[in-house]
Amino acid sequence: MVPMSAESGTALEQVGRAASHGAADRERLFFALWPAPRTAMALHALACRQAVGTGGRVTRKDSIHLTVAFLGDVPVGRIEALLSPPPGLAAPAFTMAIDQVGHWVRNGIVWAGPSAVPAALSALHARLSDWVASQGIALDTRPFRPHVTLLRKAPRGELAEFRAPIDWQVTEYVLVRSGPRAEGSRYETIGRFPLGPLNPTDADPS
Repeated sequence: MVPMSAESGTALEQVGRAASHGAADRERLFFALWPAPRTAMALHALACRQAVGTGGRVTRKDSIHLTVAFLGDVPVGRIEALLSPPPGLAAPAFTMAIDQVGHWVRNGIVWAGPSAVPAALSALHARLSDWVASQGIALDTRPFRPHVTLLRKAPRGELAEFRAPIDWQVTEYVLVRSGPRAEGSRYETIGRFPLGPLNPTDADPS
C-alpha cells in the first residue's frame, strides 16, 4: 500500500515536516469507509430531506463516511506502521444497505445506518481493532454501532420517512486524518486499503 499523495509530498512526509516545524506531535486519525460519489450524493440528499424536520447542520457531501475504528490522537511516530496493515486483515468486499435513520437526542446527531450489519463489516471492525491495539493504541471500547452522521446539532427528532434503501458497495477502507476548521472537521485520506474479492452473494444485481 502506498500512502495517498498530496500537493507537496506524501501524507507521511507532511506529518514529518509538521513535527520538525514545531507543530503538534500527534494526529487525530480513524479508519473509515468512504462512499463513491454516487453513494455520497444519495446520502447527502437523505440528509437534506431529514434536515427539513430536524433542523441542524447537514454533513458536507465530501465529508460523509462511516467510521470503522476511531484511533484518537496518535503519536506521529506510530503513523508509518498504521499505513501498512497486514494483508490478512481485510475482510471481503461487500454491499451494505443503508435503510434506517435515527436521532440521538443527547448529542443532536441524525444518523443513517444498516438495520442488518454485514458480517464482513463486523469482521473488519474486529480485526482492525485487534491490530490497532497490538500497536499500543487504545481504542473506544463501546459497542460498534455503524452509522453515517447526516446532521449535527439537530434540535428536533421529526424524521422523514425513509423512501428506499441506499446500496453501498464497499471495496476498500481508508485511514483518515481529522483536523478542525470553521465550517466543521477537515478530513484528509492518507491511506487506502483494498478489501478482498466480493462474495458473489453480496454482489449488486444491477
